[in-house]
Amino acid sequence: MRGGHISPSVELFGAFPHGSRGIAASADIQKGDVLVLMPMKACIHAYAEDEEEAGSLQLNSLLEALPETTGPFLRTTLVLMHHMSLGSDSPKRAYLDTFPKSHDCTLCWRDTEMSALKGTSIQHTGQQMSRNVFTQHIKPALDAHPDMFPGMGYEAFEYAAGMVQSRSFSINTENFITGESTEGKELYLIPGIDMLNHSTRPEDVNTTLQRRTETVSKHSSSHADSMNFSGFFAIEAERPIKAGEEIMISYGDLSDAQLLQTYGFVEEYKDFGNPWNFVAVPSNIVAQAAKAVQKSAQRGSQKRKRQEEEAELGFRLTEEEPIPENLLEYVQTLAEEEQVIPTLLTLADRLTARYEGAQKSDEHLLQSGSVRGRLRSAMLVRVGERRLIRRFKEAVIHLLAGDDEEDEDDEQGGHEEDGSGDSM
Repeated sequence: MRGGHISPSVELFGAFPHGSRGIAASADIQKGDVLVLMPMKACIHAYAEDEEEAGSLQLNSLLEALPETTGPFLRTTLVLMHHMSLGSDSPKRAYLDTFPKSHDCTLCWRDTEMSALKGTSIQHTGQQMSRNVFTQHIKPALDAHPDMFPGMGYEAFEYAAGMVQSRSFSINTENFITGESTEGKELYLIPGIDMLNHSTRPEDVNTTLQRRTETVSKHSSSHADSMNFSGFFAIEAERPIKAGEEIMISYGDLSDAQLLQTYGFVEEYKDFGNPWNFVAVPSNIVAQAAKAVQKSAQRGSQKRKRQEEEAELGFRLTEEEPIPENLLEYVQTLAEEEQVIPTLLTLADRLTARYEGAQKSDEHLLQSGSVRGRLRSAMLVRVGERRLIRRFKEAVIHLLAGDDEEDEDDEQGGHEEDGSGDSM
């Protein structure tokens, strides 16, 4: 892999009992051990790190001419498509051969498959969306430079976009002279390191990705001399790792929906409880719920302005905050005080009604193991989100019970005052 260093204590393409492949410890590893070093020149990046590569200057010029709105994701996708078009002539050929033949990111899901995600926060991220992106942003570049992308069309884009989305690492843009981070992100496809799998569970995570600019030397039995690295990516053991254990990283605090959209998989929990799950709540559904409870939900121009602002910001139901404070405040601007809780309960029912299937049915099918593949992933997403809606409804009912107790206390306090007045 063009000069990279791989520790003899790891296996890059390990196979695990659950059917996945990833990086495995082939021997006991100590905390701080360097597991993989990979020079930036070996990576696929929006701008070629090695200007000696054939066509790299022409490709960089093409990328610089793209509209500013073409972000790192599409730029990196174009670079990958260019290397795909070169076939065996690509200097990255050995790396490309390690890629899987397909992916399950939602950008390639057909409409019939996307129907299982109806109501979820990723219901509009399927093949139709990716075709629109291809037509608007990618096809013009392919048409303008056919010599750079021979044979590349939508199918190649769908595959390349999935590879970039599921295998690249997002790195803060950095000034290589000062070492300071600047605004923006860069995407890197990193040989070997892209085999790292994700876990949401902190106890499973045992490494992190680092970008370094200092020069280091590593001796390898396959090289007569030590190899020098200047500008590279590295993963180190964050704790002792036993032989046979998987080397795992966290891709970030991601919900089931985000994992499925971006990486094409969903982690499974006994209670469907990914702590980073959320339910996206559009403000128009909140307004509809208020109108269903109270005919007049509008209170003038100031309230309409607030509604427009919240439509842009949106609301999120989460495990940590079952009833978001900004959602409660928004409902209070739409409904009379006595109608706030009925509006929230109506909202819960409307949110639940957006999803395909029923919660108990989905849970039963998942537990039975009879559903697999993309449908299973979709079910896991909607079960996790509906679980949060159920928590939201329970929290609202708890609020209602609290209000009832306060009313009873007020009534009792009133009777006591009446009684004391009679005795005087």
